[in-house]
Parts: sequence; C-alpha cells; structure tokens
Amino acid sequence: AFIDAFYLSLGVFVGAALWWALLVWGAKAFKEKFDDQLLVKINHVSAGIIIIFAVVTAVSALFSA
Repeated sequence: AFIDAFYLSLGVFVGAALWWALLVWGAKAFKEKFDDQLLVKINHVSAGIIIIFAVVTAVSALFSA
C-alpha cells in the first residue's frame, strides 16, 4: 500500500511539474506576439465566458432545487 501511494504521489507531482513547464514554455514562446490590446481582448473574452458559466450554474441551481 505504501509503494502504491508513493507512485501515485510521484505521478501527480511529475504531471503537475510537466504541466507548469509546458505553461512556462508556451508563455515564453508567445510573449512577444501578444501586445497590450490583444491581452485586453483575451481578458474580456475570458471574463465573458466565466460570467456565462456563472449565470448558467446559478440558473441551473435555482431550477433544480
């Protein structure tokens, strides 16, 4: 049981480390292709998507109760 827990923890750690390495590499690769205007647009679209999900979740919670 100990060795299974060890391998599970190791797998989670390695997976998280690889994910963060990929994110850092991607951010570095595209850093100079994004200007401030594009980042503002991306932020607005992301905020809109989050708001849509929040509204859908709230409405779903109200009608399922």
